[in-house]
Amino acid sequence: MPCLESSSGTVLRYREDHNPAGDALATVTTPIEVTILNYYEVVGKVTLPNGTPLHSLAVNAYDCVLGLSNLLDETITDEHGKYHIKFWNLELAEEAGRSNPNLLVKVFDPSGDEIGKSEVITNPKGLETIDFEIDRAIYGGPREFDRIYAKIEGSLPQILVFFMRFKRIKNQ
Repeated sequence: MPCLESSSGTVLRYREDHNPAGDALATVTTPIEVTILNYYEVVGKVTLPNGTPLHSLAVNAYDCVLGLSNLLDETITDEHGKYHIKFWNLELAEEAGRSNPNLLVKVFDPSGDEIGKSEVITNPKGLETIDFEIDRAIYGGPREFDRIYAKIEGSLPQILVFFMRFKRIKNQ
């Protein structure tokens, strides 16, 4: 049965045990080329200077090389302003022949404007925490629709019932 032998997480060789004659166990060891994949996570929080969390903002992680930024993954901040991005270095190994990213994280407001940017982290750890404090002058707040929706969200079922009754009365 084929198996992979490893030491300290690194694959050393491929071994296949087989019994062609039925009388003895033969082991064939064949060296193979292996690309070691690293798993990365970037977590953090996006807030105003007073600590108020900013939700529904886009957060993108990039690999920067030679002045170019290649998107690794993206997410949206939750109601607590937190975000969590996960990615493997497979894309780096295939495209650039590197195993570690030069990590850059950017934050965008709902209209797509960049409102925050980290410094480039070369050879990041498996888990990096990058928090952003966004100045109120840069981030004007949620869109008008989002503000109105947040105010009526809890009352939405009652508002719909009211409009349905109003429409029935009007049509009679």
